[in-house]
Amino acid sequence: MLGLLSDRVAAQWKGDVAKVRNLARLIGQTDSYRPLPGSVLARDDEKLSPYGVSYAALHNLNTGVTQLQAAQELMEKGPQRVVAAATLLRSSLEALAVALWILDSDEQIERISRTLAWFKHNVADERVAFEDFVGKELSGDNRTADIRHIARQNSVKLSRVNARVHSTEALRFADTSLDVPNHLLLYIWRLCSGVAHGRPWAFANLSSTAPRAPGAGSEQLVLDEASLRVPFRIAVVLLDAVIVAFGERTEAGPVPPLDTPDMGDS
Repeated sequence: MLGLLSDRVAAQWKGDVAKVRNLARLIGQTDSYRPLPGSVLARDDEKLSPYGVSYAALHNLNTGVTQLQAAQELMEKGPQRVVAAATLLRSSLEALAVALWILDSDEQIERISRTLAWFKHNVADERVAFEDFVGKELSGDNRTADIRHIARQNSVKLSRVNARVHSTEALRFADTSLDVPNHLLLYIWRLCSGVAHGRPWAFANLSSTAPRAPGAGSEQLVLDEASLRVPFRIAVVLLDAVIVAFGERTEAGPVPPLDTPDMGDS
């Protein structure tokens, strides 16, 4: 399937590369993505400080762009870097999908719930890593209690905050939002994940040679870096959607009247 699509995206390759490079430089050097006063994200952030919706979304956007740029640079170094490039593409897709998942809802309560769940998941991951490393729990860390307190202040159910943020959920959300044919975003993500985990089926789908039967010999498949141009193009499509959502949420708009609820029911 990727071979059939490769010719269609080849003409867009240079433009996609330039877009990713320029965006990486823009995010790193300016405040272009800071929410303007009165914008949707500015009002979200006021309710969650210091756990901002804008911070969570921008962190994932920046992570996704950085990994996407690194994947592109590796793709240009030839087939020996395909595995590393595919692994970075997988991580980029996950980060960008989470950014879109956080930003895309029109309901403030939903954006807040997803953001608090993302921050809580981050704290939980750090705790597990620390406990495994030193054999004891972190002491004096009040972040979980703070996050739950903010959730209660905003009428967010703790079950929403305590839910883990799964990449699969975010990617399914992004796949539906983008309305790409045949769930191509999910397929691309699973393909790159398969390469990252050393799955033979994924290597075969990125190979320029016919796959050999198991046990037929030790000859390695020749991976084709051009096959990653379709995953890269899909990642850029996802990136475009995140940029649009960010723009809509960071632009200043009319402040809702005080007697008009800004949040839905939790």
